[in-house]
Amino acid sequence: MNQYDYAYGVAYIRAIENKLLTAQDLEALIASKSPLDAMRILSDSGYNTDNVKPEDFEIILKEELEKTWAEAIYAMPKGATLDFLLYKNDFHNLKAALKGIRMGIKDYDKYILMPCTIDFNEILKSVEKADFALLPDMLSQIAYKAYDILGRTEDAQLSDTLIDKAAMDYCLDKAKETKNDFLIGYVTLQNTLADIKIAARCAHTLKSADFMDDALSRESALPRESLIRASLEGFDSLMDFISESGFKSCAEALSSSMNEFEKLSDDMISDYMKKSSGMSFGVEPIISYINRRQTEIRNVRIIMSAKLNGFTEEQIRSRIRS
Repeated sequence: MNQYDYAYGVAYIRAIENKLLTAQDLEALIASKSPLDAMRILSDSGYNTDNVKPEDFEIILKEELEKTWAEAIYAMPKGATLDFLLYKNDFHNLKAALKGIRMGIKDYDKYILMPCTIDFNEILKSVEKADFALLPDMLSQIAYKAYDILGRTEDAQLSDTLIDKAAMDYCLDKAKETKNDFLIGYVTLQNTLADIKIAARCAHTLKSADFMDDALSRESALPRESLIRASLEGFDSLMDFISESGFKSCAEALSSSMNEFEKLSDDMISDYMKKSSGMSFGVEPIISYINRRQTEIRNVRIIMSAKLNGFTEEQIRSRIRS
């Protein structure tokens, strides 16, 4: 598969990009007088709001996300897949199944992420039977390990931590298999931001070096041993290390709040995606489109939730992703 095989798909993506909400559209949503007014604006912008109450807006966003993936899959050349973007959903769904069995959850719709590469019912069946050989190799080993930890220690945090690390490592391995520098850089940036967040939380909660070793990705833009050592020395030392390592904006955001850091992380991913803005071939513009739509959906979620909870316009604007 070479970059020119993507020419038709990229042309298709370029043709539908004008459906994305503009900055003016988002501003109109923020300035709307009520959640119902916001729903009317979404309807005028192409969102299917028929028979949906404002408090049930997640139904609309789920439909929009499904539409986005359908568009992206349609744009892919025959024989090419977007699976490398979906593996994290599989690992997340494993966490949902493990927790669900322990908590007696019957309806998983609110807890699983779609689309994914592994049928959630297969994951659920393997957890119910404690037979992880039923799962593909990418999940079987970590599923057994997480299940064993939950059974012996009931440490749900450690179980989740191990699965999250496995997801980061697997996604980077798969990105490297593509030999596509854009994809490798994308996953590496994701892992780096996740590692910074983990290290900051560990510094605040005085986690051990062993815990951090289990939690941090195998490889990111930051040397893991140095990151562990800086975290063990305290939050201030960690911020100094992060700043000196080329991520000063991350340290500044974390020193303000975790919410500020999460917003910055989303914006950094979006900025990275802009590298594909002028490309006419390759998978990069298709991935960038997915990210832009996910950012749009995230912003609509922020606005609708804020409207329902009485936030001011300025409070909403401070949370919007770029």
